[in-house]
Amino acid sequence: MAEFSLQALDPLASESLPFSAGEATLSAPPPEQLLSVQPFSGQEKAVTGALKKTLDTSLEPHKAGSALWMGQGIWFLVNVDTKRAARAIDQRAAITDQSDAWATFDLTGADAAAVMARLCPLDLDAEIFPPSATARSEFAHMMASITAIEGGFRVRVMRSFAKTALHHTRDAIRSVAAQRSLPK
Repeated sequence: MAEFSLQALDPLASESLPFSAGEATLSAPPPEQLLSVQPFSGQEKAVTGALKKTLDTSLEPHKAGSALWMGQGIWFLVNVDTKRAARAIDQRAAITDQSDAWATFDLTGADAAAVMARLCPLDLDAEIFPPSATARSEFAHMMASITAIEGGFRVRVMRSFAKTALHHTRDAIRSVAAQRSLPK
């Protein structure tokens, strides 16, 4: 009998990244481990306390770190020790590995905010959305998680939307670059 094994595939591997035009660059960061945590009813404070004590992170909306707010009662722990997280939470939350379900890319450079303005309705001004801020929002007509990083933004979309998100992002980068190259 044949033996089979499952292997994670990088949804961005065939996408010729990095891509740059004008003063914006689209790139793929190293793959992330994403662990979904959904505290059971009445357990959010206990889970937050346990994560803060064990992993030095807490479940705070709109502030990135190793815990990302993904919606009402849903958090992603990013690149944390899975076994330590599970022991800390100790059956006070549902935990699932979401690593293969999401694609992550970075948009950086001086034109990153102008590109994002074409794709996302959030006000991403650095005073309102500083580095480490995170929010769930629409991105090119898809739901995404947007996190401000130094020099730009980290975007996470569902894996099945990765190619479409990159297509729209490349188009927006080209558009902003073309607009900047027009004579003034």
